[in-house]
Amino acid sequence: MASQRIFKQAGLSTLIIGLGLATSVFRVVFLTRSLSINDYGILSVLLTTMMVLSYLFSLGAFQYVYKETAASELHISALKSVIVGVWITSLFWTLVGTLLSPLLLKSGVLGFGLLEWELTLTASALSAILFVLIYFLYGQRQVVFYNLLLFLRGYAWLYILVPPVLLFKARLTVTWVAASWVMLIVIALSLAVRRIGFSHLKEAPIEISWFRCSIKYGAPLLPFFLSVWGMLAISKYILAYVCNNTQVALFSLAYAIFDMVYLVAVSISQALSPYVFADWKGGNQSSVHFDVAVKYSTLLAILLTLEALLVGEQLIQLLAGEVYVSASAFMPFMAPLPLLRVLSANIEQRLMATNRTQQMGIIYVIGLLCTLVVGLSLGRVWEVYGVIAALLFARIVLLAMMIWKVRGEIKIDGKFVSFYRIFVSSIFLVFLTFLWMTIPLLQQFQCILAIAMPGIYFFILYTCKAISRFEVACIMLVFGRIVGQIKRLIPYRGEGHNV
Repeated sequence: MASQRIFKQAGLSTLIIGLGLATSVFRVVFLTRSLSINDYGILSVLLTTMMVLSYLFSLGAFQYVYKETAASELHISALKSVIVGVWITSLFWTLVGTLLSPLLLKSGVLGFGLLEWELTLTASALSAILFVLIYFLYGQRQVVFYNLLLFLRGYAWLYILVPPVLLFKARLTVTWVAASWVMLIVIALSLAVRRIGFSHLKEAPIEISWFRCSIKYGAPLLPFFLSVWGMLAISKYILAYVCNNTQVALFSLAYAIFDMVYLVAVSISQALSPYVFADWKGGNQSSVHFDVAVKYSTLLAILLTLEALLVGEQLIQLLAGEVYVSASAFMPFMAPLPLLRVLSANIEQRLMATNRTQQMGIIYVIGLLCTLVVGLSLGRVWEVYGVIAALLFARIVLLAMMIWKVRGEIKIDGKFVSFYRIFVSSIFLVFLTFLWMTIPLLQQFQCILAIAMPGIYFFILYTCKAISRFEVACIMLVFGRIVGQIKRLIPYRGEGHNV
């Protein structure tokens, strides 16, 4: 029963994540063609700022809610207490941000005005509260609804903007986009409260001690959550300082493509995360769910990264047009990022599951400092390439420190997860991709290789015994269930036409 539930959740979550991926692609097309390249750069800075502030305002309290809910049922009064505490904290930081806005916006280097800043602060405060609610649902293993709310928060705002721009030829502005963030977050908040039960939340007493516990656990994790978007935010602010918003836009577009790769690859880890936490309860070292998450998120990251590299220039031309095509030059240097992020996302779960949030905080403070110091140093010399090098350096440092911290604590089934066989299989695919990209005759057929690449990688993995027959059967079962879910969503054409 548990495995069937996991398969179902993984299938539906994949559909929602796939919709988010498709929306990410459409978002790039829509925004790059509706905004000037300068405004697109400004918008990317504001969006990243909103994501960073969402974590800062919550003080990491939502992670405490998730951990306690995943390990055992969290009392509704504790949830309400954390929500109230985060609301007060968010209100305080919003006021601070408003008071500091003259200093931030005075120089005009960043390009946005007071109204856009105020809308970003409001969206950040509401998003901080939303995090507490959705991570409570995530801890209850409502993975599908969790991904749906994340989709509403992160992507669905686009669909508010499309009708007036395409149908009524309205001029899209950065202000419109920021206002749509606020609207969709409010909708997501309403759905989350309804799912949990407004009457239960309303009647529950408030005990401030629960909020103190959440801050004690979550505050040391702030550098971790801030780094999720903080490294990217620092990189964009450095580029805005040493270059201009045009370079920010080009960097953001190349990064967005690999961010899509990461989101798809890490979806497996997200679906299995509550089960991994449950497996590791009590200090256990083995977890079959962790083994599955590490293996398949890694394979997906490698495959999709090579796909993105192979058709990167054509993809950018298709999405954003000729004005952005120079962003493809940055992609080969960014290629390791998805794999580094996926490996870190899996390993860091061990530290969080064993309550070592202070160690996590120290690790990510070092990562943020590396991004800032190395980024400023190299960015002034090599501009975008220097910032990319700083990001890679920070990610490698993070991964190395986390591996060192959990050494000897995680037992991975070597027969199931053979990193050596995965490495050998991947090298074959990397070599094939390199040949296809460098030989002029083969460059004309890059799209053919891109279509065939999943099957080729699957064959190489099977030949190198990186995957077994049993895994092949399981993978086919998952794909079958996903196709079944898609068919249920598409109404039968003949339905309703019987005489």
